[in-house]
Amino acid sequence: MITICSVFCGILAGLIYALGLAGLAAAASQILDGVDGQFARLTNAQSQAGALLDSALDRYTDGAMVTDRTIYLIRLPLHWPLSLILILGTLAVVGSNLGSYTSARADSLNIELGRHSLASKGTRTTVIVLRN
Repeated sequence: MITICSVFCGILAGLIYALGLAGLAAAASQILDGVDGQFARLTNAQSQAGALLDSALDRYTDGAMVTDRTIYLIRLPLHWPLSLILILGTLAVVGSNLGSYTSARADSLNIELGRHSLASKGTRTTVIVLRN
């Protein structure tokens, strides 16, 4: 349930961002996303299926926030070509998911990627919250 609440907060944050508001919903989503796994472990309710569901739903949350930030940019009087904003938005959605995919794929191939970067989901969401 915490994971589902986290996703709904993230998607809500994305919708609010599209209107040019937000911040609190994205922060709540990030907090809940950080708590759900810990709560499952503390209550001995963790499972591989739950971990997979959490990872998959995190991608939807990321995608919603980036997509709605793109909609927000379209609504601004930037005088940028719409096609440029859509291309950049598409690259941002793909890129936001590529980090997690690449890490998981490398792990499945037993490839050591070295130290973790600052490009985690938590960092990306914090930047979005602070930027708003």
